[in-house]
Amino acid sequence: MDKKANITAMAAVEPVVSRRKLLLGLAAASASAAAMAAPDTAKPAVLENPELIRLGDELHAVAAEYRAAKQARKTIVEEWGTRWPLAPEALLYRRPWDRYAQEVTIDGGPLVRTGEKDPFCVMTVKDIVYEIKDAERVLRGKTFDRQKKYRGLTRQELEQSLEDDYERVAVAREYEAECARVRSQSGIEQAKARLDEARDTFTAVVKRILAEPEYSMAGVVIKAQAISVASAADALMVFSTLENEDWGTRLARSVLHHAEARA
Repeated sequence: MDKKANITAMAAVEPVVSRRKLLLGLAAASASAAAMAAPDTAKPAVLENPELIRLGDELHAVAAEYRAAKQARKTIVEEWGTRWPLAPEALLYRRPWDRYAQEVTIDGGPLVRTGEKDPFCVMTVKDIVYEIKDAERVLRGKTFDRQKKYRGLTRQELEQSLEDDYERVAVAREYEAECARVRSQSGIEQAKARLDEARDTFTAVVKRILAEPEYSMAGVVIKAQAISVASAADALMVFSTLENEDWGTRLARSVLHHAEARA
């Protein structure tokens, strides 16, 4: 079983108990063990960092909201994806390196049509209007006939291109209006905004948990559970947002520190 599967499995079998009960149990067990080992010199149980406990209590709520937001967007994509319009052929062109002009799905991902290896690019109303205004300006000018050509086009060819653009811009307006209608009726933009906010909140809580100092093994458990819960919800998100923060090494050091303190 790989590392990701192990983490997910750990999260799946996590006991359904409140975090405070878990921490109280750990503290009680630690205090009891210390008293049995040295009843005359036993030190009082270490109280855990209150902010770390609070963040631990918050963790499952923000994780649940992230999962719900992720599922809500997925449901919209599945339900409305088949109603999403394909761009008319008159608007399509090839430019593999221009990812900003690519045809997209309802949730903004690249749309690769059946039988194609890459997405087409789509001319927008804004692009076509720019071409129309530019062509009209050139045709009104006094230098065109002396230069004979513009962008390799004769006057007749440029006039024909302008007529094509007049028709093309009408097609583009209709296509963009239909895309806007589907986006509005599906609620995809609101779902994406909800997911972005939930992801940011979830990630922030995990980072804050890992950044807070822990005073006992109970705090180490909170940090380990934060990594486990986050990885189960979205392992890619966790490793991409926390990869530069050496949480694995720091967590291991914390475990050794508290284990040695009780030895």
